[in-house]
Formats: sequence, C-alpha cells, structure tokens
Amino acid sequence: MVRERRRSSPNAAADLDLKQKMKYVKPLKLYRELIKKNVMKSKPSEWHRLLCLDICNKYLHLAVSNPENTISMPLRPIHRHEHDMDLMADKFQTLISKHRVMGFIVRYPYKLILDKGKLDGAEVENFVYSMYKTRQLRGLEYTYWDDCFSSMNMDLVLNHHVDLICNHLNLPEEVSQEIMDKFYASRVLQGYLDCAKMTVEVDKEEDKLDNP
Repeated sequence: MVRERRRSSPNAAADLDLKQKMKYVKPLKLYRELIKKNVMKSKPSEWHRLLCLDICNKYLHLAVSNPENTISMPLRPIHRHEHDMDLMADKFQTLISKHRVMGFIVRYPYKLILDKGKLDGAEVENFVYSMYKTRQLRGLEYTYWDDCFSSMNMDLVLNHHVDLICNHLNLPEEVSQEIMDKFYASRVLQGYLDCAKMTVEVDKEEDKLDNP
C-alpha cells in the first residue's frame, strides 16, 4: 500500500512566510515582547536587546541597549550603501548576532524642520522597506521613535560632556557637531527605554489598584 504524500497548502506556506518576515509593531508592544522573552532566560548573556538606527545621508548612527534594557550605549557608525542593501543587511546580521538583538528602534523625524544631514520621514520609511526587501532580516521586529521624547536631563548631560571634550581638546565646532551626531542614536534609544519602562510600571500599578 502506497501512502499518499501530504502536500503543504499554499496558505500554510504563506502563513509561515508572514510570521518570519521583518515586521512593524507598535513601540510599547515591542518593549513588552522584549521583557516577556527575557523573563524566560536565566542568564543575562541570553537576554535580548534593542538596536537603534539613526539614518542619515551618509551614515547610520547606531546604539544598543545593555542586557537589562535600561541604558543605551553608542556603537560605531557605519556607512550607508544605498546601492547594495544586501551588504547593509549583512552588517546588521553581524550586529544582531553579536548583541542578541530582537528588534530595531528607528528614529523617525516627526518635526517639520529637519536637522542638517538628516532624512525626512518618507526617506526613512524607504530605507526600512529596502531592508525588508532583502529578506535577510526575517523574524526581526521594528518600530519608530522620535527624539522629541528624549529627556531634558539627558540632553543637558550629553551636551555638557561633548562641550567638555571639545574644549579640552580644542576641537573646532564642526567636529563638536559630528560627535553629537554619533550620540544621537543613543539619545533616541534612551528616551524610548525610559518612556516604555515608565509606561509598563504605571500599567502594573493601575492593575494592582483595579485588582486589589
């Protein structure tokens, strides 16, 4: 007796592809999923982290969260390769593997007046879509976040440190701005982490009050 081979339906294949593709999620949902995954990991070395992208004309400024996802840390910027998105995807895969990245926080410029060298919202979305089309970042989630949510205290500390370094080394003003640009992604990611953590904690307190 010959058994008939079971064929996988086109719908099943499509559903699998949908689950594996790089996809957008809302900011708070990404943070909740991150915390949920890390609760199941016993070692800090196994915890998932977030990578922030500040997409500029020539560079991608980057920052990554610490294993506890409470502090952002700047990474070395990488050159944009507009005509070789597969190469860009390869670089991201290296970072994802090294830092156990679960998702991207993409800086989105909601303000009308753009800073010099920055992209507008449509250009940022086009870059993200180009990364999606490479199909090399499947399963990765991403969300958009604006730097206007960053804390004023962080801005003051960052400006103070950069000014101190530039004055001590007697660097020109354009170099000072270049250093600030490299910290931009870290500023955006820290604002996201602080806001998301505070929102989750407030929700927990409200649940306690509603369900004593």
